[in-house]
Amino acid sequence: MHNDNTCLAPGMTEHFESMIFTLKNIIESLRSRSRKGRFRRSLNIAEDQRSIAELRDDFDRCFSVFKSKLIFSHLKQCQDLTTRAECEEKVLLSELDRSRMEMKQAASKMKPSAKPRANCKPRTLPVKPLPPSPKVFFGRSHFVDQLLAKVCDCVPRHAAILGMGGIGKTSLALHVLHHPETVKFYGRNRFFLSCEPHQDLDMLSSAITAIFGTPCGDVIEEMNIPRLDSRGLLVLDNFETPWEHCDRQRLEDLLSALSGRPNLTLLITMRGSERPNSVAWSRPCLQPLPPLSPEAARQTFVSVSDTAIDDKDLDTLLALVDYIPLAVTLMANLAEYNSCADLLQRWEGEKTSMLTKGYDGRLASVDASIKVTLSSKRLTSSPQALEVLQILSFLPECVTSAHLRDMNIEYLHVPTAVSALLKVTLLHCEGSGRLRVLSPIRQYILRNHPLEVKQLIPLQQYFIKFTKQPELRRLTN
Repeated sequence: MHNDNTCLAPGMTEHFESMIFTLKNIIESLRSRSRKGRFRRSLNIAEDQRSIAELRDDFDRCFSVFKSKLIFSHLKQCQDLTTRAECEEKVLLSELDRSRMEMKQAASKMKPSAKPRANCKPRTLPVKPLPPSPKVFFGRSHFVDQLLAKVCDCVPRHAAILGMGGIGKTSLALHVLHHPETVKFYGRNRFFLSCEPHQDLDMLSSAITAIFGTPCGDVIEEMNIPRLDSRGLLVLDNFETPWEHCDRQRLEDLLSALSGRPNLTLLITMRGSERPNSVAWSRPCLQPLPPLSPEAARQTFVSVSDTAIDDKDLDTLLALVDYIPLAVTLMANLAEYNSCADLLQRWEGEKTSMLTKGYDGRLASVDASIKVTLSSKRLTSSPQALEVLQILSFLPECVTSAHLRDMNIEYLHVPTAVSALLKVTLLHCEGSGRLRVLSPIRQYILRNHPLEVKQLIPLQQYFIKFTKQPELRRLTN
């Protein structure tokens, strides 16, 4: 036992030995009773029970004392460790303060004069490789011309490309970024950053700083971004990701700081129909991107799939996906191994679930792209928006907000829900105020978020009333 004393806390050896002594006495007493014959034990049952009870009390008392002493010893050790740590912390902080002061003094000695030396030229900004221009690109010439007029202007004019998921915002931005006029105007000072991986504001700021590097000339302290001697164009792609996850005011401040930099033009792409308020966007602002024209969708499909442009089923197939670029491209991928007639037959059973490259990513699946929008905080902040989308997907395409209000669904606040759906471009408002859900979104909602029976009752009542009162048949106008 002496060999183990060094493992015990100071002052615990005596209590430990007392515990061992008590246990030995208890064991010896039990052994002596077990050595008695069965007849003698039967005669002294009451005495044995009393002795065992006394032994149990002795053990409980000894163990309670030992436990109390052990707890007290541990508390004392913790207190000693805390006191020692506090002392070491004070010493460490003192050393850090001294080192910081020495570094500050050294930096002040090395700081250059306010007037730059004549032979100090700004370092050339590091060139980050740009994503390539899209190989298949049709039907956006009007938007390309608008953007070129804005970004290739002598005065920085900032622009935002808006629209639903899969509508071609990134493709348009990259096409403009690689356009000969843009290349001629900006040269190497063209930068591209996908914001999708950067849900944290500090990560986004660091990524932007990394694009520009650290020049030897004038540096903007708050973001470490150089003042460009010549014009620069920065594309912030998928800006909805930080917009949904970061502190909105701080993000607005960051955009404001960027847009205020001399010679720097901002071009952002963002899912939805609303743009940040902190930037003086070039007027008139770009409208959210619409679906492709039938002709542009046909050209896109044929370029990807090598299908004959006069295929008799092609136009029907394209109309089913409402000419949305992502849906057209994914359908064209399928057409490399299937005829348009076969794809029409598959659509009847599979709908949008067939529009995938085989893995779940917003650029590889129409369903995944719709899911991203449905999970948007701009949409989930309006809890009734999904139910209004379910109703609109179930109804004919010519429904208006007035029709929804006439249905007298008391618990629905229609204007708020419709506004939220328009903001994230799950809904489009066409002529005469008609609300339209594009086909892929409609089919996804009907398949994955069908109305419950209780939700159908007010719709049924409305249409019964509608059929009985011809003057209410505004839906057919």
